[in-house]
Amino acid sequence: MMTALPLNRSDRAGFILLMLFVASLFALSVPYLAMLFLFAGAGLYFGQVVISKKINKQAFCFALLLGYVTLWGLMSGGLVPSSFLDPAYFAGEGRIYVAYLPIFLIFALPTRLFTEQNILLLVKLIMALGIALSPLWATGHMEVLFGSHHANGYASSNMLIIFAALYAALRRKWLLAGLCMALLMFMFSNSRTSFIGLAAAFMIYYRRELLHPKYIIPAVIFIFAAGYLWSSISPFSYDRLMVVFKAETWNSIITQFAMASELSDPSTQQLDRVGREYNILTRINLWARALWFFEQSPILGIGSFRYNDYMPFLHQVIPGVAIVSSDYPAYTVATAHNSYFQVLAEGGLVGMAIYLMPWLYALYTFGQKRKPTPFARAITQIGSLSTLFLMFGALTGHLFASPSGTLWVVLLIGLALQHLRLCEQKTVAARQEEAGRAGAGAAPPVPAGYPA
Repeated sequence: MMTALPLNRSDRAGFILLMLFVASLFALSVPYLAMLFLFAGAGLYFGQVVISKKINKQAFCFALLLGYVTLWGLMSGGLVPSSFLDPAYFAGEGRIYVAYLPIFLIFALPTRLFTEQNILLLVKLIMALGIALSPLWATGHMEVLFGSHHANGYASSNMLIIFAALYAALRRKWLLAGLCMALLMFMFSNSRTSFIGLAAAFMIYYRRELLHPKYIIPAVIFIFAAGYLWSSISPFSYDRLMVVFKAETWNSIITQFAMASELSDPSTQQLDRVGREYNILTRINLWARALWFFEQSPILGIGSFRYNDYMPFLHQVIPGVAIVSSDYPAYTVATAHNSYFQVLAEGGLVGMAIYLMPWLYALYTFGQKRKPTPFARAITQIGSLSTLFLMFGALTGHLFASPSGTLWVVLLIGLALQHLRLCEQKTVAARQEEAGRAGAGAAPPVPAGYPA
């Protein structure tokens, strides 16, 4: 039977804080709502770090990333310290300082909170909020709360991952209902970036199963059935995606690439679009600008927060290292619409290594940890799929610095890591109890689902 909340008063307060943060993910258009809970959790965690002088490795990777972005921004002039005093900064260029905070909130809470029952309680909260908001997403008005169609896509994609993995492991009817709800919500999202990330994540993670003859025919049937349903209930969203597969679109993309590659200085030169797909072709121009900056400073990039400055002037420091100055710095969320190109432009190869570290370390950890129960295996799949979704979605959007995407992913990574740690603690405790009973001559009981 599922417990409602932890009984300990401090545990209950911490879990309620986590639930409030999860609820705030469905109202990202409300200024600073999620930040309120995240800053509280981050402050609590770093207070614990100062006292214990210990920091979780995953949390350290994210802290290192934020520290690097800050230090390189200060050194290159892309970051002004006074910006932190302006709350609006965190909704603009400074949103990266919000993007990774869920990991600190989660690790600030005791590991004992992250039981299967409590995590499923969070999943039920997500399902309830998704259903309650169905009149909005079913009529194409989800942007009222999420702020953009991309945020809607990121949310529904992660919800699809959650309910698909849990239903496959637990086979509970309410999880199947949640899966259907998330699928419908995704179909109304109009986010091509989310589709790319989600499709790539599932194909990479389940590549062996998808190539098995047993699953090929069911997979093809599902794709055609889902496509037919999608085109029937949300034709605008479906047609918007199908544009990507048209020969005309790809001909325009190839021509745009050729024109962009001929520019001598894409940082200042303007290039017209050669086709009708404005969003797609604009991205190519932005990628050309980012790659040009990377070519000028491949080791360290041009500096944090410098990509979107107007009329930039390049200063060559040493061969391979240059920084940018501008009389018209911009603090907006304008990006290269590709995290890898954006990071290469602003941080070079060094920055790329630091940006990739948290995600690759999470995937490595999920692969190495023992998963003694079906739920542990499912929550690990959720963390892995969500991470892959972000990494592939970042090919057409700057998801590495977009809270609407990272907040979901980092939340799921944290939940998975904390639950796996709880499994380890239970396994160790069971073995210690077994050793004690064996020493006393009693037959040791083995907890269900845990190795002896």
